[in-house]
Amino acid sequence: MGLKEYLKVDLDGNVLDVIALDPEEDEIPENHFTGWGDRSFYQPIWDFDLGDWVEGLSQEEIDAINNRPHNPSPEERIEQLEAVILQMMMEG
Repeated sequence: MGLKEYLKVDLDGNVLDVIALDPEEDEIPENHFTGWGDRSFYQPIWDFDLGDWVEGLSQEEIDAINNRPHNPSPEERIEQLEAVILQMMMEG
């Protein structure tokens, strides 16, 4: 089968490390789990009761991340400055 990625978690389910193991040849250590596939998490946490990955952040924390102000990239800042300079030149 070949190597597969496993995530080592602490007792709270937080990811500590990533290792590659061959499940057909290697013994999978305790607290090592395969990834969450194509699901998306801000802070993945292993839920030992569910036996699955869950979101570790609250909805309020996710909203704060999604609603924080956008910092323009250097390219966007240059475009903004060029527009201001062009406007100043046009106004004379």
